[in-house]
Amino acid sequence: MPINEISLALACIVVLAAAFVRAYFGFGDALLAMPLLSSLFDPRLVAPIIALDGFLISVYILRKSKGSFKAAKINKLTVFAILGVPFGVYFLINAQLFAIKIVLAIVVVFYAVFKLINPNALQLKNDKYAFVFGLISGALGGAYNVKGPPIVVYGAARGWKASEFRVLLQGVFLPTTIFIILFQGFEGLWTKETAELSAAALPFIVLGCALGNRLQKKTDPEKFAKYVYYALAIVGLFLLSKTVLA
Repeated sequence: MPINEISLALACIVVLAAAFVRAYFGFGDALLAMPLLSSLFDPRLVAPIIALDGFLISVYILRKSKGSFKAAKINKLTVFAILGVPFGVYFLINAQLFAIKIVLAIVVVFYAVFKLINPNALQLKNDKYAFVFGLISGALGGAYNVKGPPIVVYGAARGWKASEFRVLLQGVFLPTTIFIILFQGFEGLWTKETAELSAAALPFIVLGCALGNRLQKKTDPEKFAKYVYYALAIVGLFLLSKTVLA
């Protein structure tokens, strides 16, 4: 779909919902936004916008959060996530559009189903395998900005406390996203269109963050999370079917 008033309005609505989800849970914006926006625009156009949005949301959450965390818990994750970024960006640049959408849809559906069936199945006693989760996160982040699932799974397996979970996630996401934006710019993904869409989406990001941050303290995260995972599964299946049948 070309960029017009309708597609721009739909994109802003998606960005609003994604910012809300990210501010509420600390992750999930790209899981929601990438498949939906990829059904409207080329993923190569969408990816830089979501990266910039993710950076702004991380800054917002960290500024609003009063909690603190031990950097030692995420140092190794962050380093390997950054190392994985170039591989993801390379895939985004060189892969066929069909392959990009198929892999994205499969990642979204798999993660949603995993969280719905048995989210606590994996248990890790130390950070021995942090490099695996970090590299996968960075690669997915470079390709789709979907860097959250591996880090969320790792955090749950390591028993991160609920009170520090959102902040720890941002501690990994923020530096990783900076490198994603830099690599995307180096590869020429930042264009006039991406800049215009990002500028149009900015007010909706702020609004979504404010709503998500406020409601996060007033609702049951676990109950709401189930609805989000169901929605993610539906979104992923929609993108998968649309890509295959196109």
